[in-house]
Amino acid sequence: MFSINRIFSALGAAALLATIVVADPPARVARINYLQGPVSLQRGDLGAWDQAVINYPMVANDSLWTDDQARAELHIGSTALRSTSANATSVSTATAARARICQEPHA
Repeated sequence: MFSINRIFSALGAAALLATIVVADPPARVARINYLQGPVSLQRGDLGAWDQAVINYPMVANDSLWTDDQARAELHIGSTALRSTSANATSVSTATAARARICQEPHA
């Protein structure tokens, strides 16, 4: 038979999990719309770089790296941002009111 403590612990864990699952997504994202050539993506919460994929949502602190002879296009709302060969693009702020995206050429 189950004890009262185990039942309440299970209910508390279920409530916590439900709160995490229902959390709101970021208010504004930039979507990767076009890729050509070697383009890498670094999520803000991870340190590793990975191959970028079309339709991936970029949020605050994410970075995109276009290698030589590569191109990428991001859409944020009705705005398109194109990144050409040898460029670093990072999303530093993405809120409902504004987005701040920085582009720098490779050194």
